[in-house]
Amino acid sequence: MHRKKERLWRSQATEARLQDFIDKRHLEEGCALCLTETIQQFTYWRIVKNDFPYDAVASLHHMILPIRHTAGDDLFFEEVEELRELKKSILNDDYDIVLECLPKAKSIPKHLHLHLLVPKTT
Repeated sequence: MHRKKERLWRSQATEARLQDFIDKRHLEEGCALCLTETIQQFTYWRIVKNDFPYDAVASLHHMILPIRHTAGDDLFFEEVEELRELKKSILNDDYDIVLECLPKAKSIPKHLHLHLLVPKTT
């Protein structure tokens, strides 16, 4: 059974900006994540702002990604260990949720990225 994909994570305005970005084929111009400005950098990972945040459900939405351009299936031991340590420390202090989309839902599947969220309060 194939269902229409509902966009519940982003506001309509942010979803429209994302769709415009995709329609103009900007995702084909190289890795958008590699070009995104770094908020905080570590040895193997960096935190970046999400230009198309899940603003319908989150008050804060950043992403953490390896500095090295990789889909993630070949992470080095040191990269995995640093991410594990970051989850216990800095990420745990600043965010409530670490979310990884499965391959079929990733807009940029060639560069591993995890979403860092603080949900909106009701």
